[in-house]
Amino acid sequence: MKTIINFLLPFLALCPQSDQMSHSSAKRECIDLLSTRIFVDMPDPVRVQTENYEEGVVLFYYFNDGGCIIFHEGALMQLDMDTYKPSKVVRKKKYSMYSGEHEGKMWKKCVYGSSGRVRIYYCNVKAECQEKYDKIFKTIKIKKLKT
Repeated sequence: MKTIINFLLPFLALCPQSDQMSHSSAKRECIDLLSTRIFVDMPDPVRVQTENYEEGVVLFYYFNDGGCIIFHEGALMQLDMDTYKPSKVVRKKKYSMYSGEHEGKMWKKCVYGSSGRVRIYYCNVKAECQEKYDKIFKTIKIKKLKT
């Protein structure tokens, strides 16, 4: 038994540490909201929470590093990030993106379409992890579902 342990310890020490948010370990997720299907490459979350309410749906994806990605479609719902003052605003034809820092953590909000009914956020992200979440956001593809 001692020989096996002595053999395994150096081997385990040489194994690279896996980064839970590394892009290479990401898998393609398909998220159906009300009238929208979202495709995004992201690692397995620690926990997923879905909340349906009268005017919409919101999904929370929580990760080991404390960060959270939120997918929302609907009306009459305001999340904390909706009240934060952005340090950067980018407006494109298909979406508007707001980002900043709140209480030492990074956040981002993307509002899609003219109605603004589809919103995707990340929040509670440490500055050293922000690039990983930005990479996840770059993989987002949105498709309207036929109704």
